[in-house]
Amino acid sequence: MQAVHDLLFLGPRNLVQFDHSMFPGVVPRTFLAPAAVAVAASLPVALLLRFGAIAKLAAGVFSRATLALFSVAALSRLRGAVEVAFSRRASVFLALLTALQFHLPFYLSRTLPNTFATVVTTVALADWVDGRAPRRALVLLAAAAAALRCDVVLLAGVVGLHVLATATLPFLSAVAASLAGGLGAAAASVAFDSYFWGRGALSEAAVRGLGLSTSSLVWPELLVLLFNAPSSSSGSGGGGGGTAAVVSSASSLWGTSPWHWYLTSALPRALGAAGGLGLLWAVLFSKEEKKEKKNGGAAAGPFVSARHAAAVAAGFVALYSFLPHKELRFLMPVLPLFNVVAAVGLADAWGGGDGEGGAKEASRTRASKGQGGRRPSLATLLLRSLAAAALAATAATTGLSLAAASRNYPGGVALERLHALVDDERIGTPAPQRRRVHIDVAAAQQGITRFGERSSSPSSSAASSPSWSYSKDEEVKPEELFGAGFTHLVSELGSVPGFDLMEAVEGFSGLRLVVGDEVSRPSPTALLRALRERSIPRLELATEPKIYLHQRRKENDAAG
Repeated sequence: MQAVHDLLFLGPRNLVQFDHSMFPGVVPRTFLAPAAVAVAASLPVALLLRFGAIAKLAAGVFSRATLALFSVAALSRLRGAVEVAFSRRASVFLALLTALQFHLPFYLSRTLPNTFATVVTTVALADWVDGRAPRRALVLLAAAAAALRCDVVLLAGVVGLHVLATATLPFLSAVAASLAGGLGAAAASVAFDSYFWGRGALSEAAVRGLGLSTSSLVWPELLVLLFNAPSSSSGSGGGGGGTAAVVSSASSLWGTSPWHWYLTSALPRALGAAGGLGLLWAVLFSKEEKKEKKNGGAAAGPFVSARHAAAVAAGFVALYSFLPHKELRFLMPVLPLFNVVAAVGLADAWGGGDGEGGAKEASRTRASKGQGGRRPSLATLLLRSLAAAALAATAATTGLSLAAASRNYPGGVALERLHALVDDERIGTPAPQRRRVHIDVAAAQQGITRFGERSSSPSSSAASSPSWSYSKDEEVKPEELFGAGFTHLVSELGSVPGFDLMEAVEGFSGLRLVVGDEVSRPSPTALLRALRERSIPRLELATEPKIYLHQRRKENDAAG
């Protein structure tokens, strides 16, 4: 998000003012995708800002909306592929299922490498599913792995194995397509990103921190791959003094999860009740028949079956499970594929287990209309009721997740509140003209972007206007913030030496179940108590102070 802001408001020639110049993060990331979003959003944002139609913060929303359009276009292409490969009913269920879920739509507009890569991989999966362009699918997957997210190489690998196993492409043709996509994207990334991540663009501290001091050429995804590559280290083997090899990666510093976490936690949450039901039905009960695709009247190869698609998606998850550090967003490239399988299963179940994702049921319905009509069987009605209930449950959990997410980014709210409080001179000590704000790690991770910052220098038309500057320096300790000259803090700490508390901003802390006058965490016991008392339980979102705003004390007060 910071890169999109800097490209829009600073331009590519002012690299010294870019956010990554001083705060580069752990590893470099490509500027290719943020540049594409910035270019697409630049003209409308510039016009709207020029005529005062939107504020700077709204420009950030517009930029995210631009990325969301790219994401929706890719999903629309996949929906079309499902209609060609399976049935119209399956494509409708795919659209409905995706819209009702929380996590995939939630990430579709977030300017993360995962989202950028998912746009490309979704188009690639559409080419693979309907069989129209398997060679282009391999090109796109390899390109996404080389330039956007190196972990896409796992998806490229399992899709490539399927292409070879089904003789969709000759071996040399598949290899040539993958090399063309990978090498072409790598060359573009190195050429483009070496300008933004080269030594001239970064502070010396950033260069040393990223390990870029020996070369002026930068390939971000190669550095990410090396950073995440598993390595073996020796650990003490208990009281016997022996050693045991421990497989880990640098990303493990951000936490680890058991090998089954994706299967038992991430996927159930991402797919929801409807996705899980459809996936199980497609794999266990669907009666698919192998079909041949017609393209301009000529056979162009077999469709990808739902079970094969499920196997490819499961293969990606299985391979990724070897990495100890796990996050749900790492599964984004295959979530649309899981939804494809689930949509085929739901369509088949809706048709009463007719096979072909509902194609036979649809044809029977059309035929029966000409014969006076025929009511669906009891089994079909039961399956439809089950599918409808699963979709309703998915929508309900998504609504709850949306409500929680709206309270889960107090950092962004806090920065807006800081500006409002400082503008109101009736509150606290009058702020100096030069306002220096320190943002700590917790606040920065909870919704603060440069789109929420105010101009760092007064405009020429208002020379007396206050100036704002912002720092995310992680090296400054709390007791050093006063001496460092900061006037305001956005921090997770409720008390900081030399600063007065201005306001606490609350954020989501969990769910609570209210039964009568009693409040507790949601649990089967609490629900049973509600049933015994014949009381209607009420689920509420709990909040607590998460981010604190501080203002610098006067020098004499701080000294005292």
